[in-house]
Amino acid sequence: MAQAGDTVNIRGGTYRETVTPANSGTAGNKIKFQNYNGEAVVVSGADLVTGWTQGGEYWQRMGVISITALR
Repeated sequence: MAQAGDTVNIRGGTYRETVTPANSGTAGNKIKFQNYNGEAVVVSGADLVTGWTQGGEYWQRMGVISITALR
């Protein structure tokens, strides 16, 4: 668990979760989150959406829900 003054290295990838650190840093000892060795990191906080198919101008899931004309 990261403490004030720690550096957290994150390996490359897409992380679809919310990040809520358990501890906080201080003005002089921040907790630093950084990518590991130049790897590409994306923290989106959004779950991957699956099971939808496109039918022209709309998207539907298992024939019971459809979404039309969103921009």
